[in-house]
Amino acid sequence: MRIEISLEDYIKELDLMDKQYGQEEELYPLINMILRANCNLDGLSLRDVHNIVRAETDEITLKKRSLLFGFGAFTDLAILDCNYNPSNDNELDQNENMLGCVEIKKYFVKMFDFNKDQYNFGELIDEGDECRQIICELLWFGKTIFTNGLLWYYLELDYEKGDIYNSDNCKQYIGLTKNRMIEMGIYDENKKVGKIVLEKIFDDVKDKTFKVKQIGNIIKEKKRSKYNIEQWNRLKYNLSVIDWETNDNISKFI
Repeated sequence: MRIEISLEDYIKELDLMDKQYGQEEELYPLINMILRANCNLDGLSLRDVHNIVRAETDEITLKKRSLLFGFGAFTDLAILDCNYNPSNDNELDQNENMLGCVEIKKYFVKMFDFNKDQYNFGELIDEGDECRQIICELLWFGKTIFTNGLLWYYLELDYEKGDIYNSDNCKQYIGLTKNRMIEMGIYDENKKVGKIVLEKIFDDVKDKTFKVKQIGNIIKEKKRSKYNIEQWNRLKYNLSVIDWETNDNISKFI
């Protein structure tokens, strides 16, 4: 389903969110709408997964949740192949059907400033929980859009994501629930799961690299009704050229 929205209406919605409620989750359906209107999602499934909790539940549901959890961080939106089915016997193989994700931050909240075209994961490990969350999601999904509704980044791995999740060390830390971490003796109630997992797989990922590109910056100041139509059109174009089934999108962006 595609629902077009003008820049004026988009900014109006963002401003009303900020003034009347001001919570991050209000952005999820709006970003979802922007992606559906502009991304090529033929044969793909865009799912809002932000409200998944790491609760023990029936086996099939737990498989679905643990796979989306990946290396220790739930994303907000997931782009999946329509063939994604984590209840299959070889559920880890389903990672090939997990094509990308979207991490959304609160409107006007300052985001990490990606000021280079390429990073290795070791550079970001100690940059705070936000960066660790992005690392975990990018390692697992291979491609990530990172946005607060105004500033938009696209990140993609420089290598095949299977190089990580198929390694003997990393494989044991995929989709861990709290109970499983307690069983393994690695649970720490004072640390977020993603931080614990990254500590365990740090040597495997620290030298791996990823590319990043700012694909849109709609507004630069917190002033009502001040927006940039050129950047809006640039964002829409850049979203439209993303091929979620390949790892070669950076060169297509304007």
